[in-house]
Amino acid sequence: MIISIQIKKLYELSQNQGEREVFEKLYPGFIYPGHDVVFNDVDGGIYVYIKMRRLE
Repeated sequence: MIISIQIKKLYELSQNQGEREVFEKLYPGFIYPGHDVVFNDVDGGIYVYIKMRRLE
């Protein structure tokens, strides 16, 4: 699932290092095991890869 969010919110998420409540609030019905943040020096982009597992 790809979700579009504002750049300001994306920057805030990239600064959160493992705050489970933040990510689980954004994605109800999912469990948060972790995330990766990648800063691209070429285009100045911030990429947040959030790992989520659906509750069964």
